[in-house]
Amino acid sequence: MRREVLIRSFAVIVLALAVSWWAAPAAADVTKTKTLISGQGGIGAHDGANHFSIDGGTTFAPAFIIAPHPAWGGLPGSKWINFGPTFASLPVLYPQTTIYRTHFNLPATFTAPSLTVTLLADNGATVFLNGNLVGAQSVAGCPFACPGANFTVPTVFVDANPAHFKKGKNIIEFRIVDFGAAAGLDYVATFTYTVDGKGSN
Repeated sequence: MRREVLIRSFAVIVLALAVSWWAAPAAADVTKTKTLISGQGGIGAHDGANHFSIDGGTTFAPAFIIAPHPAWGGLPGSKWINFGPTFASLPVLYPQTTIYRTHFNLPATFTAPSLTVTLLADNGATVFLNGNLVGAQSVAGCPFACPGANFTVPTVFVDANPAHFKKGKNIIEFRIVDFGAAAGLDYVATFTYTVDGKGSN
């Protein structure tokens, strides 16, 4: 009799544990937000998070953090960068295109990704995410009447197309077209994504 009672008690405990496990609420999804900026460091230093190329993407090197041209605007929390230690342009035939790249990582289980890029550029920028166009500033009127708004009034581009994002390394590329005198890029890029609540990054 005692053995039967023990067996029944054990069965009840196991059933209760099973019910509590099945009834446990699923972990809530978590939205992650991270921000990338140009100019991570002091004026005159190299920006190890942003690399440039002036040979069409064949070679890349860390960008320089520069003091802005007096005519330029600015973004909160970031600094202007260029391929050299000042805002001076290259002594070449124009237009000159400089490529800047940075990157961020996404976990394997991400969903609902979005990228918002706020930028200023001299003379104009085209932005790509993993080779997909995000947005482009107009350089109509250059070289004689370039739109000064590109480097005084921030431009905002948003990309929320899931097909443009991938797990692991994601590359943001800025192609800056310069028509002489001064050149540079200033940006803040914020990306968000959702993961399950089980501790994913």
